[in-house]
Amino acid sequence: MSYGQLNTNLTWPQLTGRLRENFRKWGVTEFMVPNLGASNASDGAVSVEYMARGVWQTATCDNWKLSAAEYRAPYKNFHAIVLALEEVRLADMRGILGVFAQVAQHFAALPAADDSSPHRVLRIQQGVSDSEIRTAYRKRAMETHPDHGGDAKEFEKVRAAARTLGVA
Repeated sequence: MSYGQLNTNLTWPQLTGRLRENFRKWGVTEFMVPNLGASNASDGAVSVEYMARGVWQTATCDNWKLSAAEYRAPYKNFHAIVLALEEVRLADMRGILGVFAQVAQHFAALPAADDSSPHRVLRIQQGVSDSEIRTAYRKRAMETHPDHGGDAKEFEKVRAAARTLGVA
């Protein structure tokens, strides 16, 4: 299980297609992503602007607001916006948008989850075999290795988690 992580193999066009489909279901036909595909943005910020009820609206998502190092990549922030809008659309469709907003507000007030557990770092459940731990370690090491575009601090957390679990 993944905690606080956003992994995507979707491309910008695929994410844009999902966004277009969700907006279509809401009756929104005009939208734009001003920095679409700006994979070299230094802060990872992404915004989506759309016309709703005759007024342009903006949904923003950046790594500072999400407070996650993984979201330095703009396409991940764009994916987060797409996922959030999908959930909001579903809540609206079910007639529970007000409840959804209250839950989101209270959830934001909760303390952050402890993500330092070796199992969480490796994104595995407790009680898995050594073989599964090694496989998860290799996968996370590739994802976080600085030579593969990952973050050095996150890579060190992955290595420490593997050592703690006795597979590195």
